[in-house]
Amino acid sequence: MTALVRLILGKNPNYEENDTRMKIGIMSGALGICLNLILFGFKYFVGFLAKSMAIMADSFNNLTDSLSSLVMAIGFKISSKRADDKHPFGHGRMEYIAALVVDIIIVFVGFELSKSSIEKIINPVKIMSGYLQIVILLVSVFVKIYMAIYNRYYGKKINSPTMEAVFRDSFNDVITTTVVLISIIIAPYLSINLDGVFGLCVAVLILISGFKGIWETVNTLIGKAADPDKVKKIEDYINKMSEKYDYIIGMHDLVMHDYGPGRSFFSLHVEVDSSRDIFVIHEKIDEMEKELSDLMGGECVIHIDPILMNDETLEKINLRLDEILHQIDPELSKHDVRMVHGERRINIIFDVVRPFKFKLKDSQLEEKISTELKKTDNRYKAIIKFDYPFA
Repeated sequence: MTALVRLILGKNPNYEENDTRMKIGIMSGALGICLNLILFGFKYFVGFLAKSMAIMADSFNNLTDSLSSLVMAIGFKISSKRADDKHPFGHGRMEYIAALVVDIIIVFVGFELSKSSIEKIINPVKIMSGYLQIVILLVSVFVKIYMAIYNRYYGKKINSPTMEAVFRDSFNDVITTTVVLISIIIAPYLSINLDGVFGLCVAVLILISGFKGIWETVNTLIGKAADPDKVKKIEDYINKMSEKYDYIIGMHDLVMHDYGPGRSFFSLHVEVDSSRDIFVIHEKIDEMEKELSDLMGGECVIHIDPILMNDETLEKINLRLDEILHQIDPELSKHDVRMVHGERRINIIFDVVRPFKFKLKDSQLEEKISTELKKTDNRYKAIIKFDYPFA
């Protein structure tokens, strides 16, 4: 695989480019189809000679693996398509769908292997062992180890969930074939036939791996929480900017959307000093959007939130709100605090970020905050917008 990558892409390819990712995915898929078809032919022949259900089931596992490799290649080809009118964020999520299909195939293989293994336990057949069977199975193990290694290596290089799924599939095959090999070697020395028992144990491992992969991929497609490392990377960048430019205060409302590996869209609110020149701030925010887009490998949009600085009354209200929220639940936080004076009341407008597992309803929480705030000044009326920690 490495020689193939160097031949087509050169010695130092840019693994973040969509064209490079597509070519590596297709090359891996094509190589996987060829190797799996060869293994299927040899192992089916050996299983037929040995009268081993485990070997024959394992050979069909290789046949379905070639289908997994085909799905991977197609998934990479479609996901590399450019954005269009109907898909403005591109087709990157097709790679997740391809990974899901591969994991479904893994589960199907697990069910079929468990079915055939149970039949073999009920109606055992004597296994015919020989050097040919052992040699072929050993070769199969080493080929699958090789496939697992290159799918894992290049899957990490291009951050591919599909290649990660194919890696799991190949690793399962290493376990499956090794167990079958052990059953072939020890069969002549046992009075009972463990071929079906070994096959069932392997089937359970395959099913666990397949269902785990399905859950991870579905979780991504549904919209799982942002990667904490990515969130910290953005927070560190904003903190660095706030140390460098005194008019940048902080950030909130970070939202990240995943449209496929290397195709993320994220937005955030950056708090700035309202007394400073808006044109200077806007110019810097434009630069920050570009820098964050390059840093994170996605599209960044920053919303400017002007903050009134050095206002004693507002600072006291901020401190009081922090106290109130901490008393209710330490995980509660607020941002965008504003004060609007009226004839009979003073509107205190702000956003509250509440955890997803918080027990109180919005109306109940609003009432508790309002009641406590009025104790500070009866004219204060809390106008609250509730947010969730999306990142």
